[in-house]
Amino acid sequence: MVFSLKDFLLFLLLLARCLGLFLTAPVFQSRLIPPHVKIGFSALFAFLCLPLVRESAPTFSGFSGAYLLSLFREVLLGTVFGVVTNLVFSSVQIAGEIIDFQMGFSYVNVVDPLSNLGSSVMGQFYLLLATMYYLGIGGYRMTLLGLVRSFALIPPGTFTLQADFAPSFVRLVGEVMLLALRFGAPVVVALFLANFTLAVLSRAIPQMNVFIVGLPLNIGVGFFIALSTFPYIFPVLESALDLFIRAFFRVLGAP
Repeated sequence: MVFSLKDFLLFLLLLARCLGLFLTAPVFQSRLIPPHVKIGFSALFAFLCLPLVRESAPTFSGFSGAYLLSLFREVLLGTVFGVVTNLVFSSVQIAGEIIDFQMGFSYVNVVDPLSNLGSSVMGQFYLLLATMYYLGIGGYRMTLLGLVRSFALIPPGTFTLQADFAPSFVRLVGEVMLLALRFGAPVVVALFLANFTLAVLSRAIPQMNVFIVGLPLNIGVGFFIALSTFPYIFPVLESALDLFIRAFFRVLGAP
């Protein structure tokens, strides 16, 4: 295969989109993966996808202003794709932080080894659980297939922001909050009922020390309900991942 200047310019556009994804997508963005490995994998993936888009991509004659603008837009497109996919994990982590607040763990922070940022105890636990499930069901393959599909629906060099991009993205963030409530609602409701029962008992038995009883009760009930709801969380997580990959194309106005 002859690698012409046109192919090289197209390869750079593909590489820009792949780099944007691998720097922001779940698991791929991990600091545990060296930067040169991400760049090398992006280059390999872009080279493999090159024959798929050679006919549909526009032709550039050189490093003109229009080409540099297209290169920037490709980086933006890949970054948005990774961020949208990562919103599923954000919803799980938000649910864990809501549960932490109810259980009394909100003042405890640990370091997330994937992002190197502070996170609550249950938020970190839910995030690691979601990451293992994501790897177990082959979610990374869904992300890569979504990237390949984006090359077919939005050929390199043709991406333009739609007028309804901002409202669509805001609605997507709203879906993240609703998804977080779905994940955390069983534990939050159970802890509310436990605290309500404890309040009634404290009125009936004034001698009972509510603070001594309440903390271990909240921790025990929270852990018990969280473990009991795991079988119901995983199907929601899988459907949410597929939903957000489709939402990526909806936000960008792709057909």
